[in-house]
Amino acid sequence: MSRQQRLQNGPTMTLYHQTDVKAARSIVTSGKFRCGSTGLAGAGIYFATSSNHTNHKAHKKGVIITCSVTLGNMKTIGKNGDSSLTGSKVKA
Repeated sequence: MSRQQRLQNGPTMTLYHQTDVKAARSIVTSGKFRCGSTGLAGAGIYFATSSNHTNHKAHKKGVIITCSVTLGNMKTIGKNGDSSLTGSKVKA
């Protein structure tokens, strides 16, 4: 299934993202997130299933954004993460 098909037909969940005030303003104004350069699973945009769970994922803190996220390909990783992941590894 193509990315476009996943975005049109995939399940949608309410998820949470925490960042600082400046980045939150940029996200709200542009409607777009910017990929972070590091994280438990490498570079990406990280969401949590509850607002409380954003604290241990966020590098920048202060504002929690509630998002409607269409899920595509998902990968489950352990609690210690896998910083070696890349976009191509996740797609495999």
